[in-house]
Amino acid sequence: MAEGLDQDDLYRRYSPNHSVSGRGGRCSRRPRGGGGAGIASRRRHKWLSKMASAPPPSAARLYRPNRFVSLPAELDPDTYDTSPEKRRAEAERLAIRSQLKRQYLLQLNNPSPPAVIEDPALIRWAYAKSQNVYPTFRPTPKTSFLGAAYALGPLLFWIAVLKAHRDYKEKRIQEGKYKRPFSVFF
Repeated sequence: MAEGLDQDDLYRRYSPNHSVSGRGGRCSRRPRGGGGAGIASRRRHKWLSKMASAPPPSAARLYRPNRFVSLPAELDPDTYDTSPEKRRAEAERLAIRSQLKRQYLLQLNNPSPPAVIEDPALIRWAYAKSQNVYPTFRPTPKTSFLGAAYALGPLLFWIAVLKAHRDYKEKRIQEGKYKRPFSVFF
C-alpha cells in the first residue's frame, strides 16, 4: 500500500469508474450503476483483487493436446526448442544487428551529422542481394533452364526471324514478284 492510503483511497484514485476531482482526492460522483455501499464495496474488492493478482496465463500454457486437432506449429517443441548451435547462431545474428543499430543511431544522433547517413544494415542487405549472389546461389533444374532461356532465347529468336524473312524474300525473287533494289553495300 502507498503511504497513508487505505484501500478505499486507492480505489477512488485509480478506479476507471471514478473521476477524481481536486477536492482532497474525493470522488466527484458515485461508481457506475449506483447501488448501496454493499455493491460499491464488492466492486472495490473485485477491482483491488484484479490489481493484486498475477496476469492470466498465456494461451500456450492453457493449451492441452486434442486427439481431433493437430498441435499448432507455435506450440510444437520441435519448432521452438532449438539446438544449442541454432541458439548460438541466433545470438550472433542478434549481436550483429544490435551493433549495426548502435552504429546507425550514433550517426543519426551525431551533433554534426554527415551529409548522408548510411544505414550499415541496408548496405549489407543491398550487397548481399546484388553483388554477393554466387555464395548463396544454388543451381537447380529451374535456374539452369532459366539461364539457358535468357542466354539462348533472344539469339534463337532473332535467327528464326531473320531466316524466315530471308526465305520469304528468296521465294518472292524466284517467283519474279520481287525486284531487287540496287545496293552498293548489301
